[in-house]
Amino acid sequence: MYYSKKINNYEFHSGNLILLERLGKIITESEKNFNWKKYGDNKKDEQGWWMIIKESIITKYMGAFLRIHRREPKKNLFYIDLTSGPGLCEVTKNEKKEKFDIPGSALLAALRNQDLKYHFDKIFANDIKFENRDFLDKRLVNLIHSQYIKKKIDYYIPSIDQKINSDSNLIIDDLLEIIKKEGNGFFACLFVIDNQGLDIKWNTIEKIIKFYPFCDLIINFPTTGFNRTFGNWKRNKTESTKKTIESFMGIDINQINSHKDAIDKYVNNLKRAGKEIVETFEVKAGGSAGSFHYTLLFAVRETLKGSKWMRMFEKYRKRYSSMTGEKIKHFFDINISKKQTSLTHYF
Repeated sequence: MYYSKKINNYEFHSGNLILLERLGKIITESEKNFNWKKYGDNKKDEQGWWMIIKESIITKYMGAFLRIHRREPKKNLFYIDLTSGPGLCEVTKNEKKEKFDIPGSALLAALRNQDLKYHFDKIFANDIKFENRDFLDKRLVNLIHSQYIKKKIDYYIPSIDQKINSDSNLIIDDLLEIIKKEGNGFFACLFVIDNQGLDIKWNTIEKIIKFYPFCDLIINFPTTGFNRTFGNWKRNKTESTKKTIESFMGIDINQINSHKDAIDKYVNNLKRAGKEIVETFEVKAGGSAGSFHYTLLFAVRETLKGSKWMRMFEKYRKRYSSMTGEKIKHFFDINISKKQTSLTHYF
């Protein structure tokens, strides 16, 4: 978890890739007797490799979160994912002859239960699609009964037995009440909100922040997707697009001048709502995938000691400053596929 100057960038990124590859194999090995072909939003060949960057930094954050809060062993630690998907995604290359199975954030949280000490006490996950909730449930059950898990996984997925949509915005009040009851007055939460489709409204984010001070948030602000949606509104002025943007942002659309202005206002809203420290982390596609990117927002309250541990982001930004999904593919070739590729562009 902790940054070391003795590890060069190649070793750092290779280690992240190998870790995710190992965790992905745990999932696929536990499913080898099942004919489960649904991975979620599978990308086209050569696309989606930037997800490895996203899951790597989220994994590191989970580690820091658990180490800090496990100093108080009786505290309940909860992981909440409001847009979980089915738990696993596959990226491919070379006309899909080579592939990499990436655990989603909810399964990465569950895999923390390989450790008897640094684990989550309960995982809460939801996805609007029944099929995604169903597959995530199956995967969690498999992990519970696998040889890899030392600490039992306790989890809750709303409406798991109902083939209906389950909008996290509509169930957030009930979900927070369940968390509060199970936390029994002494708990901390890590919320991960992968908001690529502008699905989770600002009103929901604000409810989470006001709910309990010891809740950290990781929010995907879909920079490219927002810019595309905002550009569509500027061209066509459709009411539905206006409503989508305003619900996501929590402000009047006429207050937004550009996607850069939008993310600045979103960050300021997080701070005003009670998360005084917001760190930004860009994830870029690069190469054949073009300029597509999104921005992860890590939002926490300021503690009496100033939340100094968040300074780790300064070090990680240096590590990832020139890293893209395109370059991740090269690391895959070297470390997983064992192909010979020049490393000079990494240093």
